[in-house]
This record gives sequence, C-alpha cells and structure tokens, in this order.
Amino acid sequence: DLDVTSTTLAVGWELFGSIVFGFVMGMLLATFLRFAQRGRALFAAVLCVVVAEIGPRIHLDPLIVMLAAGIWLENLSRVSADQLLEEVESARLPLFLVFFSLAGTHIDIAQLVASILPISILVVIRAISFRLGTGVACRVSHADEVVTRYAWFGLVPQSGLALALALLLRQTFPSFGESAAVLTFGVVGANELIAPVILRRMLLRSGEAGK
Repeated sequence: DLDVTSTTLAVGWELFGSIVFGFVMGMLLATFLRFAQRGRALFAAVLCVVVAEIGPRIHLDPLIVMLAAGIWLENLSRVSADQLLEEVESARLPLFLVFFSLAGTHIDIAQLVASILPISILVVIRAISFRLGTGVACRVSHADEVVTRYAWFGLVPQSGLALALALLLRQTFPSFGESAAVLTFGVVGANELIAPVILRRMLLRSGEAGK
C-alpha cells in the first residue's frame, strides 16, 4: 500500500506539477511578449533551457511543462504568439537536425527490423482510424466533398513530438519502455517516409496545392 501511495503521489506530482509549472512559464512568457519588442525568440530559448535544467531536478517533466506553457500562451493569454512563432520558424531546421540526430541514436536497428510486422500493422490501423473518424466528423458537420475525401490524410504524418514521447516512455518505464519506444520510432519513421509523398498527391488532386 505504501509503494502504491508513493508511486501515485510521484506520478501525480510529475503530471499535475508539470502542468502548473508550465502555466507559470506561460504567464512569464506572455508577460515578456507583451512588454518586450525584441529578443522574443532568445527569451523563449532561455526559458526552455531553464526548464530543461530545473525540471528533472524537482521531478517535473520538461515536455509537459512546455506543452502546458504553450497551451496557456495560445489559449488563455491575451498575447498573440504569431511573431514569436515566425522568429522561431527561421531557426527550426538546425534544431530539427540536432533533435532527430539525437533521437536516432536511441534506435536499436536489430530490434526495429524485428518489429517490422507490428509496426506495419500499427501504421495501417492508425491511418484507417483517421479515415473513419474524419469521415464521421465530416458527415456530422456537413463538410465539403473534397474535405471528406482528402482531409483525413493530413492527420497521418507525424512530427517530433511523437519521438519525444517515445524517449519519455523509454526513460520512464524501463521494463517495457524500450520495446514501446522502438514501435513508436518505427511508426513515426514509416509515416515520415511515406506520408509526405501521398499528402502531396492529395493536395494536388484536391486543388489545394499552390493556394
């Protein structure tokens, strides 16, 4: 009972504490954006470094902290983050290169090859679920035919957040985290290789390309 209680308290602190701390970081960033005219991207980068250094020391998850900060900034504050996003966009390529390179060092190639079948099944099931779910949503909302036919595939490609979650699984659950991370890496990798090509074809067929 004591172990269950301590584990529950630890998980609750890491989850809800990270959310609360993230809201505080979001308030701080919103205040800076409101009064500062320059250095927005630099301040945001420094804030990320501070969270990455302090978070693990007090058993908070930096990923959840910054997600909560972004939710606060975009949905709960009165400050527009558009200019900050534009400034960050210019530096995203080198950041992505570093992030994906580091993520790749955690992949066990032998285990990845051995997991090709379950990875393929997960990729197909994921795509089918998006197709069916988007079809129901489009019928309920009376969306245009072109949206009903093509919009679902816009949800299939995955970005770096899924890889961050895979790394989090690997660190948090040593017993099964390695296998779960390999499956996640495989699904993301398959979608990264295949989905953009198909998405481009759908954009061309729907007439959205070039608009």
